[in-house]
Amino acid sequence: MNNLLYGFPDLESGNAISGDRNGIIFQACTNCLIQGNEISHVDHGTALSGTMDIKYNYIHNTNDDCIFILGGTTTAADIKIIGNVCAYNGNNGLDAGGSITQYYAANNTFIDIYDSPILITAAGTVVLNNIIYISAFGEAGEHLIWASNYPVTDSTVDYNIYYLGTDSGGSGPDFLSLSTEYNFTGWQALGADTNSEIIDPHIAPTGKWTGQTILPQGSDLSNIFTQLLSQEAIWSVGNVPSLQEISIWKAGAFTGKP
Repeated sequence: MNNLLYGFPDLESGNAISGDRNGIIFQACTNCLIQGNEISHVDHGTALSGTMDIKYNYIHNTNDDCIFILGGTTTAADIKIIGNVCAYNGNNGLDAGGSITQYYAANNTFIDIYDSPILITAAGTVVLNNIIYISAFGEAGEHLIWASNYPVTDSTVDYNIYYLGTDSGGSGPDFLSLSTEYNFTGWQALGADTNSEIIDPHIAPTGKWTGQTILPQGSDLSNIFTQLLSQEAIWSVGNVPSLQEISIWKAGAFTGKP
């Protein structure tokens, strides 16, 4: 907990160094806790297997995945990924290695992930209340969510916020279920993300990402985001969250380093 792990200055998105250098690696964990760390300039931010909670970490500028769950039989109750920020990662945000690896991902923020911010490989995966922000679609975010082995409707995906910047070059959020691509309307028509929205979360640019308001003041997310909140969520719709409230916000994670 509460470590600063900084790898090689030259090891970040698209610039590999021979060998696999990971920030935190645990195999066959039993109820492990990875919390409050800043990890950067490695291959995978974390490479883990077993049962674990991954909470409130800031993992950025990695050559490969932000959080990589190694193969193994797990349920969504076994692996909880909550309140993390993944930013400027060279491959996927969340990646699970195998069609039997479920996880539960809620209240995370993904910023300019090069490939897919969220990769779902197993039926029964849960993805709720996350923010996925892509400023330049030609450089980041090949697919915002990719359900690779099973239809996305075999998992629970909802109450998320998506945004593609004006320089993205795309017509809208891009999703993949099995081998078929969908825009946001088509994705929702499948039965996924039916309560999610496309909103500009006003993420600060690279190098200035500290203390910026996530949603514009006065935005009305409507009552759908009063559901599935953290029990401690206390700030009201339309108000800018305080520092104490940010990490338990209804969608996304905090806006600065832990």
